[in-house]
Amino acid sequence: MYIFADIYSKLLQMKKYIYIIPFLLVFNALGAKIDSLVIGSGGGFTGNTTVSKIEFKKLSKGSGLRNYAYISSQKLSKRKTKRAFKAADKILSLLPFVSSTGNVYKFIEIHSGGKVEKLIWSDNLESTKDDIKKEILLILKIVTTSK
Repeated sequence: MYIFADIYSKLLQMKKYIYIIPFLLVFNALGAKIDSLVIGSGGGFTGNTTVSKIEFKKLSKGSGLRNYAYISSQKLSKRKTKRAFKAADKILSLLPFVSSTGNVYKFIEIHSGGKVEKLIWSDNLESTKDDIKKEILLILKIVTTSK
């Protein structure tokens, strides 16, 4: 009981910092800024992977086994980039993500603050949560409808 009273008295002494504490808690909950997204599909007999990479206002497409060779690059609107990054941020908030994969799979890599989160699922999205499925389909729509 005395420990809580001691902490409370110290907090009262630091009144000017009380308003900063909730801001810091919210900032840490939001996590780091998303740098890029890589979404693709692969597997099968050859193991080749087809990928699309979204960076700020840029969409690159390519393929490869482990190191992807990006063949084409195009501009992506700021609005579409923000929508894709917002969807990826929501996917990160819904982790952990568990899905069984087969021989052919799809994946998304979210690069954020030097860390990489990789989500893998089977060819269809039947076994994924509805919230994650909705965000993945939004990112796929952005990638496929961009000219």
